[in-house]
Parts: sequence; structure tokens; C-alpha cells
Amino acid sequence: MQEKVMASFVVRIMYEAGNEQIPWRIIIHHVQSGTVYHLTGIDKIPSLFQQIVEKEKALAHNKVIPLDTRKI
Repeated sequence: MQEKVMASFVVRIMYEAGNEQIPWRIIIHHVQSGTVYHLTGIDKIPSLFQQIVEKEKALAHNKVIPLDTRKI
């Protein structure tokens, strides 16, 4: 069975008419980590989400479970 990874995002997309160099401003807030990303193109959103989810999967897979150190 495949492991599920949940990630929540708040996405703000703003179009700045008249700004020909960078007409799009995208601000993405990853809720679980609190990290804020700033992008300049809508086309970059899917790859950013993929990177974040892959990182979360790696972190979940590498979690260390502490040993019970109580004496028997």
C-alpha cells in the first residue's frame, strides 16, 4: 500500500498589469512547515508542489523512533 503524504498550501496569485518584466506574483505558504515561497510564473507551481511533497515523504521515511531506555 502506498504511503499518503498530506500537505496544505495557501496560494496567492496576483497579476500586475503594466509590469511587463514580471507580471505574475505568486506567494505560496506551506502550512505544515511555515515556509513561504515566492514565484514569478504560474508554470512553476506544479514543480514546486512536487518538490515539497517529495521532501515531506523523505522526512517521514527517515524519522527516528527513540529506543526505550528504561531498565527491565
